[in-house]
Amino acid sequence: MASSRFGVFAATAFLAASLGGAEADEFPRLTGELLVEFQNDWTYESDDPDSELNDLFATAEADLNFFATRQFFINLHLTMETVEDPKPGDDRFFED
Repeated sequence: MASSRFGVFAATAFLAASLGGAEADEFPRLTGELLVEFQNDWTYESDDPDSELNDLFATAEADLNFFATRQFFINLHLTMETVEDPKPGDDRFFED
């Protein structure tokens, strides 16, 4: 079986921001980061036609920090990603 798998397009956009313009010594303070990644997995030239597919998906991670005082802060980390494999032979664009 001749099969190849390529990450055709992978781009990472990174955003780091201090929300509200607060200085590092000011409290309360809210900071955050957002990481977004786009990837396209393309399988072609397979002996099995059900193995040939194109899968375009995104992964996003957010990290938020709330600093109430110098000694106390709350961290929230969120992840959004694809959780199911594509169906055999079906192309998928930002699904599942």
